[in-house]
Amino acid sequence: MADGDTPNKNRADSALTIYRDAMRQYFASIFEHEHGTEFPNVIDFADIPSLISDDFGTSSTLGFQVVQIDVDLAYTIRKLHNYIKRRYRGSDCTREDADAVAALCIHILEFYGFSDAAEDIRERERLEQEQKRREVERKGRQRRAQELSQRLSAGWHSLAIREDGTVVGWGLNDHGECDAPAGKFVAVSAGWSHSLGLREDGTVVGWGQNGYGVCDAPPGKFVAVSAGDNHSLVLCEDGTAIGWGAGGQGQCRAPLEEYVAVSAGGSHSLGLREDGTVVGWGANGQGQCDVPTGKFIAVSARGSHSLGLREDGTVAGWGANGQGQCDAPTEKFVAVSAGGYHSLGLCEDGTVVGWGSNSYGECTAPAGKFVAVAAGRYRSLGLLEDGTVVGWGVAS
Repeated sequence: MADGDTPNKNRADSALTIYRDAMRQYFASIFEHEHGTEFPNVIDFADIPSLISDDFGTSSTLGFQVVQIDVDLAYTIRKLHNYIKRRYRGSDCTREDADAVAALCIHILEFYGFSDAAEDIRERERLEQEQKRREVERKGRQRRAQELSQRLSAGWHSLAIREDGTVVGWGLNDHGECDAPAGKFVAVSAGWSHSLGLREDGTVVGWGQNGYGVCDAPPGKFVAVSAGDNHSLVLCEDGTAIGWGAGGQGQCRAPLEEYVAVSAGGSHSLGLREDGTVVGWGANGQGQCDVPTGKFIAVSARGSHSLGLREDGTVAGWGANGQGQCDAPTEKFVAVSAGGYHSLGLCEDGTVVGWGSNSYGECTAPAGKFVAVAAGRYRSLGLLEDGTVVGWGVAS
């Protein structure tokens, strides 16, 4: 085809198919090089009957359409194939190489008059890049929300870590559960009537009502804490979990595995493995330990129900559901928190959604942009972008 000729749609489609096949094979070689997974041999485009004939002739069949392939175009595609194959054999495939091949493919299409196909590719790449950008931003918000969630917690009382690392508590304080000790903390967790705090040096301190020894944290260095109704959990540096306090239903006996997060509920516990699967232990009378299949990035247990946040932002709930606390809406979330009989989800846009019991307005979140949430017994907390904390529900 001479420069300036109007491209035939069938020819444009075949060129687009060639481009897609080239990029598919090229990224396959990158995957094989980086991950060691074997892929079939790279396709020789000159040997694909549906695209180019074996002898570089000018006619080939694409579906039921007969299309004309320029001899020079076929030769250029063969050169492109050889280039890809050389890069593959040299084990030096990089993202920069892939970008170079993408640019070369588009150049070939434009040179031979397939401007529509070239623009289609550019548009697809723009959409893919935009989708990747949004995905990176969403995962960033998820990570930030998980980190900030450790600085805010609610039960019958509330806890928050100030910017300087000190802890403030408010609400029900019959046993001193709001009277945080001095020092700097990186995580807090409010139980039924006790509190746990993780210090900067990795040690854990407990305060408040100490029935069953729930405040008597073991010595050692830890990376996360979670206070249940009458038991406590910590995540060790090696990924194992330790529980103490009331353990009559096995809620303190964590399976010997490696976890990246733990959460203590009423009388059950959850552990999130590195591969995204979740294991539950302890009381299971209402299915609160019967984790659904799938991969998760965060878990939250409270009372007799459990929540899991999937990587795609959807939420799964299991366990007691008498008030609909497991029936998560279809929004996409970056963080979740299980309360006594309700649940909270932090949406991608910073708004908060609640579901389950709303007898005291604990599901009716105020307007504003939030970066973290915490669901308590009949109350809810939200950390705003400016660092202030808002509460709704029971204000005891």
